[in-house]
Amino acid sequence: MSEVTLATTTLQTILTKASKAVGDKKDVPLTSLICIKCNSDGLTVITNDGSNFLYLYDKSLVFSGDFYVVAEATKLIKLITKMTCEYITMYV
Repeated sequence: MSEVTLATTTLQTILTKASKAVGDKKDVPLTSLICIKCNSDGLTVITNDGSNFLYLYDKSLVFSGDFYVVAEATKLIKLITKMTCEYITMYV
């Protein structure tokens, strides 16, 4: 099982930016998803609006292992923006 721990404010900031590129079109299921990737290159968040992909990078964060998750964008963004704890740990 993989896990990653991130500062809540860091994740909230990058997901707020990513939310602007979530298409959430019913006929194109890819637009309702968000990808979070953590590795030695840093944190990458990928979204799609139906015609364009948005890649958001935070290279100040370095992770020892690889973590990759794809989730439903609107639910994940709503959940993370309501969090008040200092750190969020995600497991896959």
